[in-house]
Amino acid sequence: MERIFRNAFIITKKLTSSAILKANNFKVISRQMNNPTRIKSEEEIKEMISLKIKEYENLISFQSPERLKICQEVNLLDSKLRKSFGFSEDEDLTIFPTFKFDEPKIDNQLD
Repeated sequence: MERIFRNAFIITKKLTSSAILKANNFKVISRQMNNPTRIKSEEEIKEMISLKIKEYENLISFQSPERLKICQEVNLLDSKLRKSFGFSEDEDLTIFPTFKFDEPKIDNQLD
């Protein structure tokens, strides 16, 4: 993930902003995009993303009440799904079912 941020930083660093036109002179002002405030905001975004990833890992790794509540809701919805479509409890729903069709019986009489 760090590589993605680094690549994005390199790309944005090379871009230039040249869109400000003066009134009668039509002078184009060009400036580099690597000003300190933008770099600071990128660092804050990286920090927020890494913080949220750590929070999610902690939520998954520990038996928190939120995780237990979510697991109970998922199990309830799973059992409702199984009942409504006629699946047994030990049947794996993540695998696509295989269908077997018998050859149709064709009557060979043309009379």
